[in-house]
Amino acid sequence: MAKKTAKPEDSSKRHSAEKFEIVEIKRHQIKNAPYNPRTIKAENKKKLKNNLNEVGLLAPIIWNETTGNVVSGHQRLKILDELATEKDYTLTVSKVKLSEKTEKEQNLFMNNKGAQGEYDLDLLAELYEDDGIDFEKGGFDIPEIKDMFGEELTAMHSDDLAAMSARYKEGMEVRKRRQAKSGKDEDNQFFVTLVFETQEERDFYLRQYQLPVKQYQNGRAFMEQLEK
Repeated sequence: MAKKTAKPEDSSKRHSAEKFEIVEIKRHQIKNAPYNPRTIKAENKKKLKNNLNEVGLLAPIIWNETTGNVVSGHQRLKILDELATEKDYTLTVSKVKLSEKTEKEQNLFMNNKGAQGEYDLDLLAELYEDDGIDFEKGGFDIPEIKDMFGEELTAMHSDDLAAMSARYKEGMEVRKRRQAKSGKDEDNQFFVTLVFETQEERDFYLRQYQLPVKQYQNGRAFMEQLEK
């Protein structure tokens, strides 16, 4: 039996889209969805576990009362189990009531990158440079930083990231000044995008032309290599 938590004083002001209820249940009432297709790599699990240890659980697991299955939060739940001091602990969850079909659809939807936002690299650079945000605490690692900023970094050192952030912001300022001078938006005028089937194919192509293996390339250097 789920135990309801205290409701807000004026629940009539809640948004009509809210279809969940915050309740307390015992661990034995929660089942891992057997069809859940999501897995987690060891290094990513380590990041998640460290964050749960240091900061804690900041949002509840989503639990479907109809089936007893987790809808979203399988990886967090596994780590909570590892950290728990007793087997049948009490957990505050977000209770929903979904059909089995809708549950499976929402299981996929909530982890679908196509239904999530993207990073504004200008603001991301500012967060690091101006606010001193620790990228590692944000869950980033070297490959992700390289993909976003096109930089070859060998270690997650603050000096390297600060320099990278400063160079990126300097480049954006140059582009803005050029746009202001010309009166035109150059965002779609000075670059092209090549799309490969796989990352391995991209890396092979770049090495063939002796170009650095990174997402962003200098156009002049690229042309010089093609002309050789």
